[in-house]
Amino acid sequence: MDGLAALRALPRSSLYTGLAWGTGYLLLTGLVTLLLPNTLFTRMTPISGWEYLMWPIAALMVGGFMAIREGIKTAGVGCSTSAGAGGVASFIGVSCPVCIHLFVALMGTGGVLTFVEPYRLHIGLVGLVLLVVALALVLRRYLMVAGQKGVPV
Repeated sequence: MDGLAALRALPRSSLYTGLAWGTGYLLLTGLVTLLLPNTLFTRMTPISGWEYLMWPIAALMVGGFMAIREGIKTAGVGCSTSAGAGGVASFIGVSCPVCIHLFVALMGTGGVLTFVEPYRLHIGLVGLVLLVVALALVLRRYLMVAGQKGVPV
């Protein structure tokens, strides 16, 4: 058997946890960044096409990470920092940098448009890479734990 058998052995509660986290990330990010049109927020920079691709990929990775992490029930998995940084960086990648008040407070509108806006795609891609690393690390840890518990890996 391969690693898919171990993933199929994930408890339903872990899958529900991952589904909840992925859906929550998708909805909250979509609403705040106006990738999901709404009247609650205003976006001051235009939406490019790549944001619509990066946004669900990040949500899938966040959901997958949380499902597998819940499945091993181990606090010290060792990849939460990469997952957190990846989630934040991918959010910055799809968001309107002028709308992030912390950026404007630190750099001013001109600084944000000069130093953040041109590199949003790159920041978002770094976020996706960090999420892939976190997912790979937690998956490797899960497969080790599953092998110790007798699940065929």
